[in-house]
Amino acid sequence: MFLFFLLNFLNETIYYDLYLGFIKVGSLKLECQKIIYQEKEVYRFSCYLNSNKNLFPFIEIADTLISYADFDFKTLFVYKSINEKNFKEKDSIYFDYKKNKIIYSDNTIFPLINEMKDILTFWFYTRKIIAENKMIKNCFLHYNKKNYEVMLEKKRRLFINTAIGSFYAWEIYPQTKPKAKILGSIYIQEEKEYLPLIIKTNFWAGLLKAVIKDYEK
Repeated sequence: MFLFFLLNFLNETIYYDLYLGFIKVGSLKLECQKIIYQEKEVYRFSCYLNSNKNLFPFIEIADTLISYADFDFKTLFVYKSINEKNFKEKDSIYFDYKKNKIIYSDNTIFPLINEMKDILTFWFYTRKIIAENKMIKNCFLHYNKKNYEVMLEKKRRLFINTAIGSFYAWEIYPQTKPKAKILGSIYIQEEKEYLPLIIKTNFWAGLLKAVIKDYEK
């Protein structure tokens, strides 16, 4: 099973159109590569989120998120650069499992619970859950300087038409404890690459929806 995920996630790039409501406002790109981190081979997940500044100057999104995770989807390091309307932030976040601490570049510290995941690693982790055919799964998420327990559940099975083809997919509806509106639904392809076909996230201007438009391997 380990080899299956290692081969299928590495060296892939997934492209998305980004929608706010029914209006296409930008793009999202996800990448996965293998790198050496602290003398070990790990995943390097990358996310690039950009709005179309020419058409929608009032939205202003230019975000970069890079996450290093081991092959069990345990986050090790995160780099975050957020450039949004009226908000800019850069952080380097270290997950120190020996000391059970999450350490930010501004020296703030949070408890490290079990095999904690950041939000980018979490998106890829949901693909693993679908491929293993698990109906319910709990995990721990660290997001914006808060820890959450996340309950993952297959909500419904749908047939989805996309730019790269038509697929059966499972809608994963994450719920957090404590409750917070930080996650939206994720629609994961039922077979083959188990691609995240649609990703919905909450944003200050409303619900952002990323819809797959291309896939490279």
